[in-house]
Formats: sequence, C-alpha cells, structure tokens
Amino acid sequence: SGTESTTGLDAQSTVTVDGRKALAARIVAGRTESKYHPLPWVGQKVSGVTCPSGLKAVAGASITCTGRTGDGKHVDIPVSVVKATATSVTWKFER
Repeated sequence: SGTESTTGLDAQSTVTVDGRKALAARIVAGRTESKYHPLPWVGQKVSGVTCPSGLKAVAGASITCTGRTGDGKHVDIPVSVVKATATSVTWKFER
C-alpha cells in the first residue's frame, strides 16, 4: 500500500520522547508527505505535513500528524509503529 516505511535510528534521525528513542518528527512528516497519495474524495496531494512530536521507537506507539489539501482543508494522518529494534523503526500512516 506504500504507507509503511522502515527508518534507521541514527544521530540524524533520532530524538528522545519521554526518555525513549524516537524517530524525529521532521523525518516522519517528510516521509509521510512524500508517500501520501491523494484519496479519491480528497482529490489533491497533501502538503505542509507536521507532526506534534517524534514517534517513539516502541511497537504500538502512535501520533497524529496533520497536513493540508490544495484547497486548505485540514487532514489528520494517524501514524503508528509496527515494529521497533535498537537500530530501526518500521512505521505506517493511515490515509
């Protein structure tokens, strides 16, 4: 479906959230925006995706990112961790 991604946890992509390793919000937002495809009822690409915090490297952790359609409508994008190891996070977003 193209909504799942595995990202390495390295010095450039890792932050700390609640004392745990997390994937930086800017990485989650950028990857989500680049992979998000228009839905038939939205009809437009989503831009300006932002995430409220990093995505904790813990299976089941989740955040809700937001974006905007070309006509300015707000879109919530749920993001969750599928699998996490000491060196990478596999995560997905919902359309």
